[in-house]
Amino acid sequence: MATIYLYVQGTEHIGILAEKEEVQEIQIVRPDSSSKVGNIYVAKVVNVETSLQAAFIEYGGGKLGFLPKKEVPEARQQPDRPLRSILTEGQRIIVQVTKDAYQQKGAKLTANITVPGTHIVYLPFGEYIAVSRKLADEHRNVLREKGKKWIENREGAIFRTSSQVTDITTLEAEWKQLRRKWEELYKASQTSSVPSPLYTENPLSKWIRKFQTNQLDAIYIDEVQAANRLKLELPSFASIIKWEKQFPISISLNPLYNRLSNPRVFTPHGVEIWIEQTEALTVIDVNSSTFTKGYSKEDTSFRTNQEAAREIAKQLRLRNISGIIMIDFLKMKAADQAKLLQMFQLELRKDGIRTELYGFTKLGLLEMTRKRESDSIPSILGGDIHSPRTFSMETYAYMMERELLVAKEEALVVDVHPTVLHVFKEKIMERIRGKISSAIYFRKNTQASGYDIIRSGSSQTINEFLASIPSDAIDKVF
Repeated sequence: MATIYLYVQGTEHIGILAEKEEVQEIQIVRPDSSSKVGNIYVAKVVNVETSLQAAFIEYGGGKLGFLPKKEVPEARQQPDRPLRSILTEGQRIIVQVTKDAYQQKGAKLTANITVPGTHIVYLPFGEYIAVSRKLADEHRNVLREKGKKWIENREGAIFRTSSQVTDITTLEAEWKQLRRKWEELYKASQTSSVPSPLYTENPLSKWIRKFQTNQLDAIYIDEVQAANRLKLELPSFASIIKWEKQFPISISLNPLYNRLSNPRVFTPHGVEIWIEQTEALTVIDVNSSTFTKGYSKEDTSFRTNQEAAREIAKQLRLRNISGIIMIDFLKMKAADQAKLLQMFQLELRKDGIRTELYGFTKLGLLEMTRKRESDSIPSILGGDIHSPRTFSMETYAYMMERELLVAKEEALVVDVHPTVLHVFKEKIMERIRGKISSAIYFRKNTQASGYDIIRSGSSQTINEFLASIPSDAIDKVF
């Protein structure tokens, strides 16, 4: 069983999935920078490009979104119908983000809207019933027949895996509730400005929904109002959602950030793994390091690779690394390569995101891919991933916020880079003003690597220190 811990006291919200007190997944949600996948917008067709069989859509996401013809319900009904007879420039349209904008590419969109529930995904224009393949055939057939009876007009639905432990009455009630929700959204879209958001889901709720209730023993959250909202958003999880000011385990977030930004990883038995991300792909290198154990050279290589494979599977999930991945294992015999692939595949199945193994190249590199659903953790943290403990100024600002929120001293002096202080004032300060009990003095320092709390203690102690430095260098904001 796993436990989820939600940290929402600060401006940056964090979700952690832990098993036996070991972190397995992390979700980072920041204002104006979280994933837009699943969000629904009232949008406008800007350009219909017949050569691409797609349209470019203004939906409010900065770059224009990309809407392929196959993602338009009318085109699915009439595949041979010209796209320009379905979509016209300037036309209002309801779209949903299926893939976030990435680098120079705009977001990928669909007009085949989905409205997610706990056990059902409602499809207003689906016209089909789908059931999770993880369910037994007999159960799948029952749900498919029930769904056919509940369908009205062009709608459809997908029954999630969690529907196997849910009674039919509850499923039917959820279907009707999701139908009403869509009808309300559609009605609102008729009077909404263009472009504008129609539906945005709490990113942490969306993340939790991918788990089944029987996979989790508890969901802890550190703010009582947020806990109450979460229970309303996720009624099937309500019984395990718990507000706790102090969580039953201690997870130090800032050290965790340092660890996730470090390309160098050691397994419990000393196998060294280097994880190097580039724009095109991720390269992972395995070294035996101190892992010798007294075995023969071939046996040592295979055992080293086994331990590395288990850790690599964990790190791909933990760091949310996606796209093309090349792994340079120690040299092995072909028979050992086959055994390793089989074992690695089993480890990867623990991950909820689809992965594909393509085998070893002639040079002995393992080729694989992992579906990209959101940015990797190192890219969110924004630092140079080749240099440990280097973050973007925004990340430093959120890390500093966490330390200030838990400070117990009467006063603190913080050496801070001017850009970090600017981000703090722009994005954080007003949100937490009422939560800070200490007097905070910032000293701008262009040489600072982010920030550093250089003094803390009583007001008298801090005032004595401040008297020894130029007053024009100090900025008191709390």
